[in-house]
Amino acid sequence: MEPDAVAVDRGNPTGKAGSTQEQQEEAFRLVLEHRAMLKAQILTVLRDLHAAEDVLSEAGIEIARSFGRYDPARPFGAWARGIARRVALAHLRERGSQPCTLRTEELEAVGARIEALAGREDLERRRRALRECLAALSEKNRRLVAMRYRDGLRGKAIAERLGRTLQSVYVSFNRIRGALMKCVRSRLGEDVS
Repeated sequence: MEPDAVAVDRGNPTGKAGSTQEQQEEAFRLVLEHRAMLKAQILTVLRDLHAAEDVLSEAGIEIARSFGRYDPARPFGAWARGIARRVALAHLRERGSQPCTLRTEELEAVGARIEALAGREDLERRRRALRECLAALSEKNRRLVAMRYRDGLRGKAIAERLGRTLQSVYVSFNRIRGALMKCVRSRLGEDVS
């Protein structure tokens, strides 16, 4: 078993009373909060910005699916980076590509540095801002986010379910990501230009 794989199924790792849906929502919030760190981890493996965006979505879904096995005594970032790395490596295997030549220790050092730069206080502020921004999305956009990240549906399945084109679904997700980023930055008093 890899060091970042956790075999314990705690049912509710956050220690909060609630449903599996609430756990998935918490997993989604954590993935969004750690998005930059996860993307950096994936980029160190793939070295392809466009592929990294797709793999980041897949990693987010896998993290949400695996969240019941997350041990809250361990740092979420290290656990999530391990999953992101495995998803990125699987992506390369599917395409017959070779991963980058960085060793696991080097990848972990990159991830740890990214995490350290963010700081815990800043992460908590961002977490609150993201929760507020998610709540401020329109019902239609929250539904799209839930279909993708809570239900684990891919873009094509979402498009079919909604009777939309795949391109329009991707455009919606890009707009949602942009709106969330702008909203979070605005709430944190950062430059939103």
